[in-house]
Amino acid sequence: MAPESNIYRKENKDMNSLANGFSRHALRLTLLIASMLMLLTTVGCNSAPSMTPEKFVLNFIQKHVPMMDLSVADFYVKEERPGIIERIKKLRASNRKKDTSESVSAATYDFSKIKVEVIDRKEEYINDEPVDFLKVAATGSYTKTANGKSESLVEDEVIILRSTAGQWKVTDKINPWQK
Repeated sequence: MAPESNIYRKENKDMNSLANGFSRHALRLTLLIASMLMLLTTVGCNSAPSMTPEKFVLNFIQKHVPMMDLSVADFYVKEERPGIIERIKKLRASNRKKDTSESVSAATYDFSKIKVEVIDRKEEYINDEPVDFLKVAATGSYTKTANGKSESLVEDEVIILRSTAGQWKVTDKINPWQK
């Protein structure tokens, strides 16, 4: 009788380990799925840009006002970048001719008094795809300091943003509010 009970225990043990193995596998799979869902919820998998439009516009203005760095083109939609790069190159060449490029590149700016506000939102269809547009106002003043002299300049601009691949981009050519 003793040998039979050992066989029964061994078979029962094998069945339990199989059941435990399956439940462990199911538990791992469930945890993996739950983790992925939490990650997608946290990070987001939608088309809405992750940076706020206000912060994006302030970053844009900080690059756009001096217009010395070619990276300002990265703020624009892809189709408009070549034109922006060309504008920057022409401005740089003009500053070199006037011998002002050194003072312009050494200038410091204080944009802390600029207020950025989203004033309207629209959804338009481009190539049968919905695209979000924002009309953003940047108003106030900023200070430019160059060669020991400071001057206060007024900023009063309306900027059109387009949601592209989960990021905001500036567009000068597409304005859904002008039809």
